[in-house]
Amino acid sequence: MNRTKIGIMVTAFSLIVLAKGTIGECAPKGSAYPTKPITLVVPYTPGGPSDLGARAYAEAMKKILPQPVAVVNEGGGSTVPATYRVISSKPDGYTILWGSTNSFTSVPQLQPADVPFKGPQDAKPIITAAYVPNVFCVGANQPYKTMKDLLAYAKANPEKIRVSPTGMGSGPDIHLSHLEMVAGVKFTHIYTAGASPSATAVLGDQIEALVLNTTPVLPHVRAGKMRVLAAYTKERLKDLFPDAPTFKELGYDVITEGNLYVIFGPKGMPQNVVDTLYDAFKKAQQTESYKKFLKNNGMFADDRDSKFWEKQLQDDYKFYATFLKQLGMIK
Repeated sequence: MNRTKIGIMVTAFSLIVLAKGTIGECAPKGSAYPTKPITLVVPYTPGGPSDLGARAYAEAMKKILPQPVAVVNEGGGSTVPATYRVISSKPDGYTILWGSTNSFTSVPQLQPADVPFKGPQDAKPIITAAYVPNVFCVGANQPYKTMKDLLAYAKANPEKIRVSPTGMGSGPDIHLSHLEMVAGVKFTHIYTAGASPSATAVLGDQIEALVLNTTPVLPHVRAGKMRVLAAYTKERLKDLFPDAPTFKELGYDVITEGNLYVIFGPKGMPQNVVDTLYDAFKKAQQTESYKKFLKNNGMFADDRDSKFWEKQLQDDYKFYATFLKQLGMIK
């Protein structure tokens, strides 16, 4: 497969030395928290599902926490710079992350020389942020009406079809690589800083297709500017794209886990801070406004906690150590 980057990918971390804690002091165990605004860092560009989801949480938590939650976008570098800045900050609960699980399970294994953290042991998961299924889309001007059409062309013309899975090592990138292996085709992977630039590239016919989660795709599909050819799900997304088959329906046994996002903080946060954040995000999930947001954007959420994610992320890391080798993405 051919892998190309759009824009500047940050691979040197000399610019992140400030990450070693410049934001407040750690909250003593049992102290009042929060006493000042909380920064929720989103390691993607504005307009994507993570940005929208984080802002919906922040809005819902205005009535839950005594201090506001400020969303800050820091896209690029396959999420690594922003992720490292947060997990390297002081563990006081005032700088937290909307993070992809892949940032801790697959990305460190794909880019070990460029990632200054080793895996899930280097962060503190707090609660599930969201789950978003992935789909394979093309621009409305493309000639491919079905996944069968596109794969037939791709098989006859290796690397001619350019597909953006957002960042290197992201969930969509792994989904795309798995499809290549299962279907016996080769695409050119086009990497961007997030969902919005990937969608823009497809809408402008700069590339032919993308693998992306449902949230940023929905409005373009409804407007007739994109077509969903297949879904990386166990069952059809009947409420979103009822006419789009799953890859398994088409005979391709590909991974179907979708994009999993978790709220993370630095290791060493006091338990009262972790508990306060968990309770606040859980209550936000239960508000009618957030439930409506999830439904309208093809997203899901649950309240799985630190204990669950600490084990699950370690299991996922081990899974990807084997799976990425099978895909030929690592040696």
